[in-house]
Amino acid sequence: MFLFIVIILLLFFYNYFSNINWCNRFTLNDIYGKEAKINENEVAQKMVEIIYKVSEHSQSRESREGKIDQLNFVRIYNKQNNEYLRIPENLYYESEAVFYAQASFMKLVQNNTSLFTEIYQYSHLKNLLSIGLVESNNVYLRDKLSQGLVDLMIKFSKIDISTVLPPHHILLPILLENTLQKALDNQDKSEIFFRMLTSLISSVDIGEVKLDSDDLFYQLIEFLKLKRPMEKNQRDLDVVLHGVLLLLKGLFARYPEKAQKYGQEEGLVTDLLQSGLFEITKRLDRKQIPGPKCKNQYTRSAAFKLLIELAKDSNENLQEIINYIAPIHKFGKWRTKRYIDWNIVQKDNERSATGYVGLKNLGCSKNVL
Repeated sequence: MFLFIVIILLLFFYNYFSNINWCNRFTLNDIYGKEAKINENEVAQKMVEIIYKVSEHSQSRESREGKIDQLNFVRIYNKQNNEYLRIPENLYYESEAVFYAQASFMKLVQNNTSLFTEIYQYSHLKNLLSIGLVESNNVYLRDKLSQGLVDLMIKFSKIDISTVLPPHHILLPILLENTLQKALDNQDKSEIFFRMLTSLISSVDIGEVKLDSDDLFYQLIEFLKLKRPMEKNQRDLDVVLHGVLLLLKGLFARYPEKAQKYGQEEGLVTDLLQSGLFEITKRLDRKQIPGPKCKNQYTRSAAFKLLIELAKDSNENLQEIINYIAPIHKFGKWRTKRYIDWNIVQKDNERSATGYVGLKNLGCSKNVL
């Protein structure tokens, strides 16, 4: 009932502000007169508060209920996959409340960018991002919140910095210096978070964003070194690994002077080449996934892009990469001129997703265990 009432109120605000922007007939000033600015700030503040309260409510509900079979579902149409989904009722209403609160806030700041201060000065902002993006078990809520944040930061990334800081100047440091650690500690729930970071790094200019770069580099590089292979074959995608690789690429593009230090002294180039891309190991334990860590085309591409970024401003990094890769090219006599023969993919100990080992007789090959 609580969430139902919240959504009804949010629908009212969202439709109201949508109509204001569409027909351009009324503003809050027409209704409240000189008090319009005060009420505008109050509404914006309430939208942020609702997002936090709903995220907090979702987390507390999960701890109370545990994993209880959900009897009531909401059927919605998914445009991306052209199919209908059945979503548990509680999860659906929580995610919709977050969606409409964000959409209403977006409508407000389109006319008054100074309202961004209601986010920047919100006392629970760090908890909001941590709970709503990583800690909550409601994947739909996390998805709605991440989409809203990406839209907000991209759409207003070019606003006049003399009036108010663009949202990515405030939110990105919090995401990278606070929420990131939560995501690395909860990898099973951080896929959406890293998809969001990947989108932001490729879409907004982080050149003027103030970050504790050394702490970030140490944190991410240590994570890469300790991370075990998760991709069983080319079809698997380790979203967390992919996100960390792209994040590091974006950071080295922002801080090119750091490439030499972390590429050589911290051994990042060596780790990427060996355990990341070209390691071929025999699997002694059947439960253990063999290297390299990057088997999927997207993670491999991200690793190569990171190597290119490391080599741009460091001759030592470039020389190490050449020394490692040159013998592979020089002595790879089995390759032809076809492009596909130069695309090195680690297949040792891999098996088809169907379970078959690929015996090439046209008869009835059985599943070999």
